[in-house]
Amino acid sequence: MQAEALGKQMAVKAALNLAVPTEEIVKRISGRWMHPASGRTYAYDYNPPKVEGKDDETGEPLMQRDDDKPEAVRQRLNAYDDLTKPLLDYYKQQGVLAEFSGEDQPQLIAQDRRSDAIYKTLKPHVENCMKK
Repeated sequence: MQAEALGKQMAVKAALNLAVPTEEIVKRISGRWMHPASGRTYAYDYNPPKVEGKDDETGEPLMQRDDDKPEAVRQRLNAYDDLTKPLLDYYKQQGVLAEFSGEDQPQLIAQDRRSDAIYKTLKPHVENCMKK
């Protein structure tokens, strides 16, 4: 395993896992649409087009990339989980894995601001690790 090989080359003092629920990622990514001719990208949750399904500048139809469709996103996330689980297990066993889901910041989660919630706990953890 690559983690074992890395451990022979250097001491790994911290491993971080940003644990975002699959369906939250699916919702975020599958909300992306683009204008093919220009590459302008819209996200229905934070940067929606002025008119649903239409490019703001040209009025032309937006399209969703095949790899942004919900099933494709789920497939990629499942493959990612399969690949990273052994790594997470390894670093957990080594006692260096820290996981951040944002669940300790329920007010931010309720506002659909998981990245802010994760950052709020992650930042002091990383700063503390840097001091060691």
